[in-house]
Amino acid sequence: MFGVDSNRLAQGLGVPAVNLGVNAGLGTYEIPRLIDPLIESGDIVLMPLEYRLLLWDGVPSYVTLSWALEHPEALKRWGPKTFVSALSSLSLHRVVQGYLGFDASQPPSGPYGAHRLNGLGDQTHSALAERTAAQVAAVSGLPAERYQQLYAHTALGLDEWQYWWRRWQVRGACLVVVPPPFLFVNEYASPSYAAFFDGIPTRVRERGVAYLGHPRDGFFPVEAMFDTNYHLAAESRAVYTSRLLVALRSSQIGCLPEAPQEQITKR
Repeated sequence: MFGVDSNRLAQGLGVPAVNLGVNAGLGTYEIPRLIDPLIESGDIVLMPLEYRLLLWDGVPSYVTLSWALEHPEALKRWGPKTFVSALSSLSLHRVVQGYLGFDASQPPSGPYGAHRLNGLGDQTHSALAERTAAQVAAVSGLPAERYQQLYAHTALGLDEWQYWWRRWQVRGACLVVVPPPFLFVNEYASPSYAAFFDGIPTRVRERGVAYLGHPRDGFFPVEAMFDTNYHLAAESRAVYTSRLLVALRSSQIGCLPEAPQEQITKR
């Protein structure tokens, strides 16, 4: 939601575009299931998946756990590792919160939710000038993630995605994984992290899906971010979308329409 300018993408490709992004906290079990009914033959599905979604190790985040507790039917899709990890991390505060219940009559608030999305599904109110002091401080002080330790050899997330990828390919959709926008910190240039990022395209392609470019193509400085290490400010969304268009137009994936006439004329 914070990465792609769907209108710019549609103009660049010459086809309609819609942003199906949802809160990443819902997790790898839920996100593909939720978008599955919407994917049809002939669709081009671009997936700038966060690394914790793409390469998930089965450990649920606090948001994933909260979602499952509010939607118990989701629990039947959880594997043993996810269950055990969830039980060990379930706090007393969250249990009490569940017994107290939620007031569904209150209008949505905060930076996340349908009230902050435009008609194409892109995030609004995310310009640099709209950041709060707390958001600036949060993104400025973010340390390097431990992905090279957690996800260098994981298979659970990729196995889950492969199931859905095959389903969508049989349906006739064209699938493309692309680097997500991601805050660069100096540690990501270290040998261990370089090896981690270098290996991601191959891990995806081995599952039968195209991966365009390299993860470093999604790196952005802290000045480009809104409130997390994956959320671009509005000013940087055009930059990321332009990178996507260049990568797509120079690729050999074979499922793109011809470039819009105005682009051909400009060349």
